[in-house]
Amino acid sequence: MPLSIQVKLLRVLQDGSFSRVGANDTITTDVRIVAATHKNLAAEVAAGRFREDLFYRLNVVELRIPALRERPEDIPLLAEYFLQRITKKNGMARIKISTEAVATLQSHDWPGNVRELENTIARACALASSNILLPADIPLSSAPLRAGVRLNDTLDQLTNAAPSGVNVIDWLAREIAGRALEKADGDMKEASSSLGLPPNVLKELLATPE
Repeated sequence: MPLSIQVKLLRVLQDGSFSRVGANDTITTDVRIVAATHKNLAAEVAAGRFREDLFYRLNVVELRIPALRERPEDIPLLAEYFLQRITKKNGMARIKISTEAVATLQSHDWPGNVRELENTIARACALASSNILLPADIPLSSAPLRAGVRLNDTLDQLTNAAPSGVNVIDWLAREIAGRALEKADGDMKEASSSLGLPPNVLKELLATPE
């Protein structure tokens, strides 16, 4: 939501009033807002993309719903629910899902969350060649930009692991250099080559004071 629209929504929440586009009359209203987001709003506020006053106005009762990958025990129930709803809606014969297929579903990361699971079950029903879904019938899609997401998560973890009061960049460079040397069994030439650095630069990184 653009900041210009956020201001208007804030006015509605604070004063209970708004004006229609092109009109001068002020209309009063009494509503309750239920908002949902997949973003970290506190981080969005810090980045200047979300108004702090609107954040606190909306954040009266907060419910965090874990991502599907954090609750694999819910996948069998959701899969069965979607399976029954889809087959009934399309007038299809009853389809069951095998234990092995459920295990396949539970092993997936589900970057698209519950909606991805629903779409996966819908595709499986459309392509099913029998009344029992097997692992081969589960069309799991590859996650776009998953590598980038994992890289971001790793960078966040590394940054958070840095001791307080240190130069994080220097600390990370030293830790990476030390790890490369460990993997190379102390071979400075091999370690520097793995990092694409001249040996003297690697020495400088390792010698950086704590």
